[in-house]
Amino acid sequence: MLRPLLARLRRRPATVVVVGALRSGTNYLRFLLERNWACSVAFDAFGWKHAGVPILGSAARLAYPDLPILFTVKEPHAFCRSLHRYHVAHGHNLRAPTEWGRFLREPLVLLDRDPARSPQYRFANPVQYWCFVYWNLAFLPEGRFRVHGLRYEDLLADPEGRLEPVARALGLCRRGAGFEIPERELRRMKDRPASARNPWLAEVPFDRARYAPGAALDGWSADDLAFVARELDPTLLARLGYELPTAAPVAPAG
Repeated sequence: MLRPLLARLRRRPATVVVVGALRSGTNYLRFLLERNWACSVAFDAFGWKHAGVPILGSAARLAYPDLPILFTVKEPHAFCRSLHRYHVAHGHNLRAPTEWGRFLREPLVLLDRDPARSPQYRFANPVQYWCFVYWNLAFLPEGRFRVHGLRYEDLLADPEGRLEPVARALGLCRRGAGFEIPERELRRMKDRPASARNPWLAEVPFDRARYAPGAALDGWSADDLAFVARELDPTLLARLGYELPTAAPVAPAG
């Protein structure tokens, strides 16, 4: 009886944790992983997937799960634009002004879908939210956490090439010789597995041109860029491999 049980356990897909700021590509990374490797993605194993890993003091009655963490990070200007589009279109999970200039500069409050039951996070602006999440994730102690960071732009440009060495390091097995990428927008999946009633893909084509180099700066004013430059932490930018843009801004968006 023991041998069949051990055989089933060996066949069980590995579990990996995917986290990242809101609108950073966590569903995209989950799709790539679960469709191409024999693994299962957990979002909330370390707390809310759109926040950082919490600090557990020595007297805490909780413990970190023994699971690898993969995080996605979107270039900060592209992140701010993406978060603003999401806020205007859906309004879930955050409270902030909808006008672009105010959204960029004024406080942002994040919460779960049920405001009556959810704690809240308040940040001075979206850039500070980005800095909070990615400072936390990018500087997790390597001796305590198995963590791999992946830039969203890199995953769009070369998903297989960027993920293959990470999957190999985690011991994940490929599902087949091909490599599947989403051609349409992804639904917000939370922790639910894909099913016939809740498919991965929406009906809207995925607009990759939105994340082409320089596209995220369309509509930014010089004051917008200067504000973000003041708010970003240079140590964090260097850690993640980003630089401040040098392209001249265009006229402010309406």
